[in-house]
Amino acid sequence: MTPEKDRPQTVLVVDDDPPMNELVKLVLETRGYRVLAVSDGKVAVETIRSRRPDLVVLDVMLPEISGLEICEMVKGDPEFKDVKVVMLSAKSLNVDKLRARGKGADAYLTKPVRLAELLDTVNGLLVPSGIPGAKP
Repeated sequence: MTPEKDRPQTVLVVDDDPPMNELVKLVLETRGYRVLAVSDGKVAVETIRSRRPDLVVLDVMLPEISGLEICEMVKGDPEFKDVKVVMLSAKSLNVDKLRARGKGADAYLTKPVRLAELLDTVNGLLVPSGIPGAKP
């Protein structure tokens, strides 16, 4: 069995737009991440609890439970304190970004997102050297 430190890091992508979910999933997989993708807030919460991803890329506007509520749940639970959250939203006002940061988001990116910016953000939050699988 692979030691925990050598396993690919897991990213959960949560977006109710299937093409966006698939695009982000594909981009992150090509960089060596294990990627799970879901399309609503309720399933996202279940997946976070059962699979404990290293990072969640989370749309703000979701069916069932909003991304902001999910972010607050993750960041408010000591069991998930190390899970990073990147909010991804079409909402681009400063008030929206501040609201997400207030809920504990580690980063906030606006749609349409530049894939290079998304990768830089994910890499920066997950691996010190910016290379998946690199040792700190």
